[in-house]
Amino acid sequence: MTLTFADHCIDAARIFLQTALVIDDCADLDADVVRPELEVRVATRVTGSILRKPTLAEPQDPVDAPAPVQATRLNAKVLTDAFMSEEVICGVHKPIGPDIAVDVAIKAAARADIVVVDWYLENRSSAKAKQIIIGILRADKAEHGRLRLITVYTSEPGRAGTANDLFAAIEADADLSGTLQLDATNAAVFGKDTRICVFNKVGTPTTADILEVAEKDLPELLIKEFVQLTDGLLASFAVSAVAAVRRGAHHVLTRFNNGLDGAYLSHRASIDVPEEAEALALDLVAVELCSLIENADVAARTLSVAVVEAWLDQRVAAGHKFRTATAQLPPNVLKDVLRGGSARLKDKTGQLSLNGQGNVPNPVSDKTICETFYPDAASSRTAAKAFSRLGSFKREVGRVRLDDFRPRLTLGALLKIRRDLSGKASFTGIEGDYILCVQPRCDSVRLSSEYCAFPFQQGSYDSNRFNLVVDEEGAEGYLNINLKPKHTLMLRFKRGNHEDSIFAAKDKSGRYIFKDDRGRKFEWVGDLVDLKAQRLASEVGANMHRVGVDEFEWLRLGSESKIKPESLPVAEGDVAV
Repeated sequence: MTLTFADHCIDAARIFLQTALVIDDCADLDADVVRPELEVRVATRVTGSILRKPTLAEPQDPVDAPAPVQATRLNAKVLTDAFMSEEVICGVHKPIGPDIAVDVAIKAAARADIVVVDWYLENRSSAKAKQIIIGILRADKAEHGRLRLITVYTSEPGRAGTANDLFAAIEADADLSGTLQLDATNAAVFGKDTRICVFNKVGTPTTADILEVAEKDLPELLIKEFVQLTDGLLASFAVSAVAAVRRGAHHVLTRFNNGLDGAYLSHRASIDVPEEAEALALDLVAVELCSLIENADVAARTLSVAVVEAWLDQRVAAGHKFRTATAQLPPNVLKDVLRGGSARLKDKTGQLSLNGQGNVPNPVSDKTICETFYPDAASSRTAAKAFSRLGSFKREVGRVRLDDFRPRLTLGALLKIRRDLSGKASFTGIEGDYILCVQPRCDSVRLSSEYCAFPFQQGSYDSNRFNLVVDEEGAEGYLNINLKPKHTLMLRFKRGNHEDSIFAAKDKSGRYIFKDDRGRKFEWVGDLVDLKAQRLASEVGANMHRVGVDEFEWLRLGSESKIKPESLPVAEGDVAV
């Protein structure tokens, strides 16, 4: 059976999802609860889920007929069993009384992959449901985003009306306004990492604008809804990688038992800089987590040629045209390029067949290939910049929550110069817009002097030549860190009382600021990936060790393949060899 990319994403979601939370004041936990026979199964599948539609029931003996049950009741036993059959642990929160604990529901939802909320939690009012949903979204925003699937599961008809009502409440919240969009057609509110959908319980008292889903079918449908958030090559890879870490987390914990404490402490006591032992402990855990992902063969399963080609087929079916500014690539040609890699991109000998025209020059190169995957060149540049930042920064302002983190001045710290009209003159002698700290890590800790000097390399905006990309709009996002010694800058910083490193301080606007001994402010932007920072620092060192030798220019040019031997001038009658 041919692999489809949709199936691949669903499989990844099934492996990842672990927890669900149901919030419903009409949840019935009694396994013996029986619904009145108000519906029959209908062989209708919507997005792969079995739905139910109301119909008239056959007459029953009034003596044997079950007692009437309100249409809003939720059979929690069936629902939790259905989740567990998908290997998802499901908790049920049943609010009781007028004082519904909204905060409790929000805190519980913080640990759940899927949240199911009844629309009317109190006296036919949706106010509490809205408070819970908005509280969850606020908490997610404070975490700088997370994948979030919320389902309004209700017997209230009018799915589009419910979605509109909820969207209006979200837009009215000052913290959330503008963060999500409304899809009234599919009764959903969505964003790049959030999806809120509306479905109806069986027995909803009308057929107008409803989509009934039985409790036992809801988990299957929600897994497919979750895929709306993870529909992508790297997204499915990341989901599978995190799933591997989740499944193996307890195994990793067994590796770090208290029997190793003495060995760790002896290591700390034996090295010149004891604080470096902390980095070793971090590396040990990181290696174990990386091993979990490797042992699960995640990359091979989610980024293989077969999966890549399935991704291409899905995009073709959706109508995407793989084109550059000058030509369009048929999918089979693009598949060949993706299989062959750079060798195919660099092939200029007419080996590609384009639009049935026979062999023609390769229409793509390593400079234009990215454009084929996006609607236009601008979109491809935006994606390339985001991917560059992901591969360059291990920590970055705005990407992760940093409540308990204090930026430290050390190798790889990137700072932005905070010039203003009143302080511009004080930056005389500092070129560019950013500075990168290249102080070795061992010289950034255990500081004893009141003032400590740090070396920096200066960087400027340059869209023609750049080695870093920062989170700014337009051409200013491209940054070139100058790595020659003449661009090295030494700045002095005052060590804080009872501190052995230089730490940033948070200002009133929430920015992390380093202030040098002259009072000049430098805003912390992020910390580069360790190996990236080390490579840039090594290039500075290599430039310091360049040896300038006066030599025959012809010989120097020959060493760089810039001339041929026969280009040496010869006397008349001589033969050049």
